[in-house]
Amino acid sequence: MSGWWNVARVLDDGASLDEFDEVLRGLESAIPDEVADDFTLADASGELRGWESLAARIDVRRARLMGWMVELQTQIDVERWKVENGTRIEPSASAVAGLRAGARASLVDTMTAVCGGFRGAWLDRARLGTAPESLAKTLQPAVAGGALNVFQAATLLKESEELDITAEQQSAMVESVVEHARGHRERRGVPVSQPLFRSRVRKAALEHAGPVKQKKAAHERRRVKMLGLDDGQAGLEVRGAQPRVEAAMARLDAVARSAKAAGDARTLAQLRADAALDLLIFGAPAPDAATSIDHPGEGGWPPAVVNVVVSAASLLGANEVPGLVEGAWVDAQTVRELAHARGSVWQRIVADPVTGYAMDAAVDSYRPTAEMARVVRARDGHCRAPGCLRPAAHAQLDHVRERRDGGPTKGTNLQDLCTGHHPPKSRRHWSARMDDTGVVTWRLADGTITRTYPMDYRDFGIHQVDHAVPDCPVAG
Repeated sequence: MSGWWNVARVLDDGASLDEFDEVLRGLESAIPDEVADDFTLADASGELRGWESLAARIDVRRARLMGWMVELQTQIDVERWKVENGTRIEPSASAVAGLRAGARASLVDTMTAVCGGFRGAWLDRARLGTAPESLAKTLQPAVAGGALNVFQAATLLKESEELDITAEQQSAMVESVVEHARGHRERRGVPVSQPLFRSRVRKAALEHAGPVKQKKAAHERRRVKMLGLDDGQAGLEVRGAQPRVEAAMARLDAVARSAKAAGDARTLAQLRADAALDLLIFGAPAPDAATSIDHPGEGGWPPAVVNVVVSAASLLGANEVPGLVEGAWVDAQTVRELAHARGSVWQRIVADPVTGYAMDAAVDSYRPTAEMARVVRARDGHCRAPGCLRPAAHAQLDHVRERRDGGPTKGTNLQDLCTGHHPPKSRRHWSARMDDTGVVTWRLADGTITRTYPMDYRDFGIHQVDHAVPDCPVAG
């Protein structure tokens, strides 16, 4: 029991790194490698509930550490702001809030890169860790006790902040949701389900903000978001007013069922997906539309701007090495169909056969020219921030050594950074150095050193020939 008491003490009060390592080793030794032969489902469930309880307390500790890091980084940024503005006067409350928001975003990116996992999970922990004391004293114990999880607590914080209500009303709203969640767990022995949680949040918003403010806040959250997948597919998430979304879904379902009744072999789920894309791209579903089948027919793909990277050998059919379409690996045949579609524009990239890096060199210039931008993007291939693969075509050109620090505009001082990863560097929370080969060495906000590399075009099979190149007509 003393070992478990030490774990609880560390989670609640913190400890030195040596103490933490000792407790961690003791915890690791206490985790069995095998499931006992006489274990029952109830035994397994009981142990899992125990681990979940421990994980909840660990998540609260993570949140508190994130909150501490954000406050420390904010203090550093405030002092930097005073130096840069040549003043000893403290910045305004709104300026400090802006610095704190920037610090939180940068540290979320830092811990995502250092520890891995989903960025959203680290953002939830940071949101819980930086909550005002009046809300943290309610939410953090609720998470530690298993009434809510971190995602739910962060959602409650975010959505209550979006309402045009006073701090007292926000506290009352949060307390009502937490009180219901605690009561539910005490009465039923299980935490609130996500649908029930959503229902209680909506109810609390109506009670404490009123229907007009609740509806306005919900209306402002409407969006369309593209979700990248790993299997050559992608997702499209649409968020809007419930009646409109339900009406759209009803129409898709009607189109799908009509086609199914007419003998279409596709499943209803496939028909709904194809109909949705047909409606968005063509304005009406059509049986012979490009989106109704996996590969385009005689009509070709619909007009679109799509960035494709593929080797010449694969493009000409000498191998079947896949290419990149908007940063996602796609089979060679689909890439060829996109590349050969009417209106396609090709740009040649020459790669070093040893390193696989693009060989073009950018010239010096006060401002990045179109040719320099093309060369840098060909070298990078994607955002150069640690762990990011957003295509370079959708990124911004960044001076590795900042222009404000005298950094020159040339190929060995330019890199691609997406809009999400540009701010941490601009805020000086992350720093970078680039060598002559284009390798970038990063120092993140917590002192972690890591490197990112130019795109390696050897991954595209630039020297791989599996079969003879088919005869191709030559334009005259």
